[in-house]
Amino acid sequence: MPDRIKNALLRLNSDMLFEISEIRIRRQKPLIIYIGTECFFVSAISNNLHKRYTHGCFVVESNDFDLLISRLCEDSIHTNMHTMVKGYITVNHASRCGIASKAVYEDGSVRLVREINSVNIRIARQIKGISLDILESLYSNGLKSVIVAGKAMSGKTTFIRDMAYYLSSGFNGKYCKTAVIDDREELSGGFNTGINTDVLSCFTKTDGIEIAIRTLSPELIVCDEIVNQRELESISFGFKSGAKFIVSIHLDSVDDCENNSIYKGLLRSGEFDRLLFIDRERGYIYLKNLRVSNFENSRNFDDYAVFPYVRNSDLQKEIQ
Repeated sequence: MPDRIKNALLRLNSDMLFEISEIRIRRQKPLIIYIGTECFFVSAISNNLHKRYTHGCFVVESNDFDLLISRLCEDSIHTNMHTMVKGYITVNHASRCGIASKAVYEDGSVRLVREINSVNIRIARQIKGISLDILESLYSNGLKSVIVAGKAMSGKTTFIRDMAYYLSSGFNGKYCKTAVIDDREELSGGFNTGINTDVLSCFTKTDGIEIAIRTLSPELIVCDEIVNQRELESISFGFKSGAKFIVSIHLDSVDDCENNSIYKGLLRSGEFDRLLFIDRERGYIYLKNLRVSNFENSRNFDDYAVFPYVRNSDLQKEIQ
C-alpha cells in the first residue's frame, strides 16, 4: 500500500485497526473505512475518525491510487485481468479487493477493464475458535450438513473457515476428511483450513465438487456463497456420494427464506440438517433444526437455539 495511505491508517489505534472490515479507496476522494457496518472517514492529520466528511479528511491522490493498483497486481495488470474482468483482485491472506472500472466488451463478454477508479479492500481474518460453541452443539454425534446464512459482511466466510479447520483437525477426537472448494481463494488463501483438508483453489464450485467426489473421497465439502442452479445441482451430486456439506448463502433476514430461490433449492434436497443465521447487528447467531420442521415458512426466531455473536476483538482478547 502507498506510504501516504498506509501511514494514515497506521495512525489509528490498534483496537480500531483490528476491527476494520473494509477499506474503501477512491481516486481523489476521501479514504473511508468500515468497522462492522459503520462508515468512518479517516483524518488527514490525526488518529481521529469522522462520521461526516469534513475538510480535514484524508483524500487519496491520483498517483497514490495508481501505485496502489500496481502493487495489488504485483506490477502485472495483465496477469490479474482474468479476475479483474469479474470485478476483483485476490491478494495475500484471502482478502478480496473489489474494483470499479470501465468495461471493454468483445463478442458479448467483458474482455478487459480499464480506468479503475475505486478499490474496496475486504479484510479477511482467521478467528480461531469463533465456531466452537456451534460445533459443540452440532457435531457431538457425527457430521451434519449445515447452511450458514447472513447479510454481506456478517462473517459467514470467517465462520465456515473456522468450522472446516476444527472438523478437519481433531474436533471431538475425529479428523474429518474435508474438501474446501475455494473458487475465489477467500476461504483458504494464506489461512490454515485444517490438517486433514484438501483445498481446490480457483475451480468453479461445479468443477471443484465433481473433482473432489471423484478423486478425494471427502466426508465433508465446504463451499462459500452458493449463487446459482448449477451449483445446487453439483451439491445434489455430492450428497449422492455420501458427503456432507457446509455451505454459505446470502440472506438479509429469516423472512428472506420464503423468497430466496437458492435457500429453497438447498432445502428441497432434503439433506441439510441445520440452518445457522448470523445476525451481526443484533449480536446473535441463530440455529434452526431443519429435521424437526419445515423452516421455509418461518418468520421469527422463536424456535431457534440462540448463541452470542463474538466480535473479533472480544475473541482475540479471550484467546490471548
